[in-house]
Amino acid sequence: MNEISRKLSVYEKKAEFLMKQKSFGDAASIFLQMLRSIGKHYKEDSYYASYDNDFALSGDCYMAGEGLMSLGNNQEVPQSLKDDILKSLDEICDLSAYTEYCIYEIEELRDEFEMNALPLTKVLERVEKELAGLDESDAGLSAFVSKKIDLLYLLDRNEEAEATTMRYLFLPEIRNLRVDDLIDAEKYEEALSTLEEGIRLEEQEEQSYNIHKWKNKKLIIYQRMQDIPHVISTAKDLFIEKKGNMDYYRLLKQLIPVGEWDSFFSELIEQTPFSASCWTSSVEADIYVEEGDVARLENFLRRNSSLNVLLIYSRYLKDDYPEDLLERFSSHVQVYAEKNTDRSHYEYVAKALKEMLKLKGGEQEVRLLVDVFRQAYKRRTAMMGILKDF
Repeated sequence: MNEISRKLSVYEKKAEFLMKQKSFGDAASIFLQMLRSIGKHYKEDSYYASYDNDFALSGDCYMAGEGLMSLGNNQEVPQSLKDDILKSLDEICDLSAYTEYCIYEIEELRDEFEMNALPLTKVLERVEKELAGLDESDAGLSAFVSKKIDLLYLLDRNEEAEATTMRYLFLPEIRNLRVDDLIDAEKYEEALSTLEEGIRLEEQEEQSYNIHKWKNKKLIIYQRMQDIPHVISTAKDLFIEKKGNMDYYRLLKQLIPVGEWDSFFSELIEQTPFSASCWTSSVEADIYVEEGDVARLENFLRRNSSLNVLLIYSRYLKDDYPEDLLERFSSHVQVYAEKNTDRSHYEYVAKALKEMLKLKGGEQEVRLLVDVFRQAYKRRTAMMGILKDF
């Protein structure tokens, strides 16, 4: 890859020279040929080989793209040449190397060149031509619609932009743009209505991808309106849907009166289907920690007991449940030591033993465990070396 890149650098220097000489057509030919050659001859083997060489050819693509953008922004370059460059970029975008591998964002180059090199009316014509050939279910539809709306606003054709937005409001991306514009204009009631309609449509089609995002936007609107009852109900709904979330929990605790919090919190926990977590930290347990709710945290550890969960949360229960924790630690450590046999696992066992030493009665229990390990695993040299510190 580096060797090919070195050869291409010769053409890059030649193109730079031609640019200075204002031989724009010849410079454009070199830049386009670089992109075309890489696109035609790039292979899967090259992709994986170049991974270790910082994608050597990506830099060459970037350089060629920068050169073409210079031509597109240059008022001295004839419009006919810019049209030819854009036509060539359209063809290069279809080359498999750019569609299958992440070597260069050729479509972004094409779009940026188009916006800079053509009159906006011409860009709009191209976009409308593309739109005419797309069905409502086509994946690329929303991108072209968004582009058309942006162009119409740039051309001060605001009524057409508004009409286009409403025409394609069934597209989630366009609905998002509409809602954001309404929020910026402080048209909160209309924004809420637009969101509710989108949520209803998603639910009818049994889709859920955008529902949470739109409910979160409703929450933002209610906060701006200082509509506290709706902020609370929406945050609660989102907390339950997300199966627990620290941000929504903290917002709710901030808004619910102190005297009402305990009953509200109990109801919230009962209604939330928290995800089971056996190996990592849990938002459910983190909430109990923040609440200082040792009873619920202890119950969580009973339901989700594992060595890793004990290591994360035992310190919050060591004063209230030392005997239970020692019993669980001892059981899990023995099972873990039996099943795992490399040095990193032995170090993990040592970490658990050190945590046990912090519990009341921990020293005696650790001594007993270490004696068992030394007898049962005396042929595990690495383990014996780690246990010498106990």
